[in-house]
Amino acid sequence: MAQRVGKYKLTKRDSELNLTDGGVVNGNINVTGDAQLQVINPVSGSDSAITVSKGTHGGRTTIIPRGGDSLVTHLMPLPEEGVKYHFVYVGDAVRAEDIEFSADASGADFEGTILHHHEGANDSVDVVYCKPDEDVIDLKIPQAFELTFVGKNATTYYVWGHSTSETVPTCS
Repeated sequence: MAQRVGKYKLTKRDSELNLTDGGVVNGNINVTGDAQLQVINPVSGSDSAITVSKGTHGGRTTIIPRGGDSLVTHLMPLPEEGVKYHFVYVGDAVRAEDIEFSADASGADFEGTILHHHEGANDSVDVVYCKPDEDVIDLKIPQAFELTFVGKNATTYYVWGHSTSETVPTCS
């Protein structure tokens, strides 16, 4: 017997193929064209240096915890076209803590913009442009940030996002 979903009648076969209300797929899913599936469950970051990997961080949101008084470096892997990395920090400013993203070891570059909300005596908004041949982004004593990296090709990441702190981030 057919089941109603809104104004539509679904057969038993239609109902088995519909996973909008949850469910399990047994077997392979074949996707054609330019469609991609994305895992969206977050992964916990680290308050110390980490090596970013496609398997752990690719296609996911990485939440970076508040750290100590040190530099926290995220070593980016070689970019792959279309692979996305998303980082969020909402840990409040910690004296002497910088958070850095580096593609130096992989030989890759960053290209894009970061909108920076300057906090302090002279509140303002700045745009930081990372141009090709720059492979380090340094967020100086961040209060909050959200950055997205997407592989443009095998040597370059597109980057965009925003940051908030008293000091403008740098691309070098």
